[in-house]
Amino acid sequence: MSGHMNAQGVTVGFGTSNFTAEVLGVTPPNLSRPDIDVTHLGTTKFKAFEPGDLVDGGECTLRIAYFPSDVPPIRGVAEVITITMPDSGATAVTFSGYCKGFAPGEMTEDSRVEATMTLKVAGEVSIDGTIIGD
Repeated sequence: MSGHMNAQGVTVGFGTSNFTAEVLGVTPPNLSRPDIDVTHLGTTKFKAFEPGDLVDGGECTLRIAYFPSDVPPIRGVAEVITITMPDSGATAVTFSGYCKGFAPGEMTEDSRVEATMTLKVAGEVSIDGTIIGD
């Protein structure tokens, strides 16, 4: 695959709270899995590791324009969150998640006020309906 994708047109949807905002930037979920240390007393030179089975969906962050009237779902339950890409197939990254953090940024003269929303992934992450890793 060659070329690149321009981020203009990315959308983020919240299935239950229907929260909306002017999205300025999105960092999709950062998945990880644990390392299991299998080093033993007979191991020499380097520690040995195996991959853990359970994937942590990590977090997703949104940089948004801050308007006090746009109240984030900071006390809401986990809901379906969908990030739709602007590619020709409108690829959708979907996960169950909740608003873990909300931080308005510095307010200065003649500048846009922004906020950062941190979303905790609370389950599986899928791309166009296929769970990552299946």
